[in-house]
Amino acid sequence: MLGGNGSIRVGILGKWWCTPGNTVEGELSIYKLDRAGIRKLVQVERIFPAPAGNPIQSLQIKSKEVFKIQPTTPATTMFPLNVRFLREICFASIDAMGLRPAVS
Repeated sequence: MLGGNGSIRVGILGKWWCTPGNTVEGELSIYKLDRAGIRKLVQVERIFPAPAGNPIQSLQIKSKEVFKIQPTTPATTMFPLNVRFLREICFASIDAMGLRPAVS
């Protein structure tokens, strides 16, 4: 986001760490620029351990923050990203490395 002259409007940072017993924890952090162009942390979602009930955990990102959208697209249209889907994708990769997702 820094050095992007305002053209980068949202950043998604994935953090992963291995815990004792070869388990993996992870989280997603969403950063956006405020009106003054200052980077602000606006959302953090746990990937592993999954929250109770394995909720969808939608990321609060508008399509206009990711793509140049058509004038007919409402400014409030959300970009469909959910952590449960990411969790399912990551599970196979974690397993292939001989690790296990952390559980709560």
